[in-house]
Amino acid sequence: MLIGMNDICDYCKDKIPRTIVNVVQILPMKPLREVQRPTLGCQLQKSFCSCLIQPEENSTELKELVEINYEFQVCAS
Repeated sequence: MLIGMNDICDYCKDKIPRTIVNVVQILPMKPLREVQRPTLGCQLQKSFCSCLIQPEENSTELKELVEINYEFQVCAS
């Protein structure tokens, strides 16, 4: 069971905190930006995570998302 990644993927659209149940620690998500494989799964993942994929590399939005991702990891450990 993995809950939380979708909240991070939509963070730029709705920053309201949600209840998070984390059975497995959430993964660092920034490497998803580098996925280049043309497989359906990889392309779907990129399309479902627009808040991670669309911001410029050194943008404030991306830095905030990476920090939120880290906070999810810290809270779960």
